Amino acid sequence: MQRRGIVIAAIIGLVFAIVETVLFPLTLSRVVNTTGVSLVAAILGLLAAGIAGRIILGTRSVHRYYRAGVPVLAAIAGFAFESAFSNWLISQDVIFGHPPTTLRPAVIVAIVIGAVAYLIGATLYGFAGTSQGVKVESRVRLLLLLLLAVVPVANILGLAGFVIVGFLRKPVDPAPEVTATPGPAAASE
Repeated sequence: MQRRGIVIAAIIGLVFAIVETVLFPLTLSRVVNTTGVSLVAAILGLLAAGIAGRIILGTRSVHRYYRAGVPVLAAIAGFAFESAFSNWLISQDVIFGHPPTTLRPAVIVAIVIGAVAYLIGATLYGFAGTSQGVKVESRVRLLLLLLLAVVPVANILGLAGFVIVGFLRKPVDPAPEVTATPGPAAASE
């Protein structure tokens, strides 16, 4: 992916995150059926997290497993965290009585799924970043941005950070052409 493509993808992801955050309060009703709005918000959050997962890989080439794995795992984490957040907020809006003091099992399961997906994706990015030659400090900063990008409402900050990183990234110099020079064995023949 070229630098310009990264910036464009980050801006599209940021727009998805903003629209998802605007739609998010509309999904928290127990009285009105909000399935359509919830589905649109969840898909936008999933797409924004997936875009962030692709952007983190940068402009250098990586193995196709990393190119597919990191965005998919980021999207799963984003979807799970959004599900956990919305379920938790809905459980706090109790019409009769006090809000529950413990987390609902659905919230805990969604948090665990999101955390595991994020950690596996971060590990994959660690391997991809090592093969790309990205410094450890840079990888940690990018993984913190990715963590923000998969958490609902905070994903605006994460994707805005990726937009900034896209503008600040230096273009990758193409690898110099390697010409075959005859070695000592070839010269003696």
